[in-house]
Amino acid sequence: MLPQTQTQSSYFVSFEEAKNAVNSLVPMKSNLQSMIDAGINPYTYPNINSLSYSTILNKLAINTNQTLLKVDEGILLCIQSEKICKGYEITESNVNTRRSGNFFADILNFRRNTNTTGWNFNAIILLMNDTVIYRSWGGQSHVDEYNVKVNPFGFLQP
Repeated sequence: MLPQTQTQSSYFVSFEEAKNAVNSLVPMKSNLQSMIDAGINPYTYPNINSLSYSTILNKLAINTNQTLLKVDEGILLCIQSEKICKGYEITESNVNTRRSGNFFADILNFRRNTNTTGWNFNAIILLMNDTVIYRSWGGQSHVDEYNVKVNPFGFLQP
């Protein structure tokens, strides 16, 4: 009888599936159609943000005044091409939150046990002239958190 929530903002079934889709894109070889074939369609996909040139620089923490010797070749091409470079940011997640324990202690705010499980994924893909020039991904493949909140005064305690 305790509340539970599920946040699913993912086209992909799992973290591994999302990771494999991004990894299937080979910089300097894959193109926009390869992205679409991998399940990443920037025109119809619900969790893709289009990135402007300045946002790309901010997301990748690029300072154009610094020496660019240690920057990935794709990022360097994007910086040099400026407005020709397009960027996409993918944000995916599947997170479940479930409360457990004594119903009355929970409802009266004396003790709340919350278990959060799932995964979250993010990626950045850069294209120039519809060719993938850079791709990078990150996130948490397994989220497993258990939180216990105790309020000795229950509902009287804010």
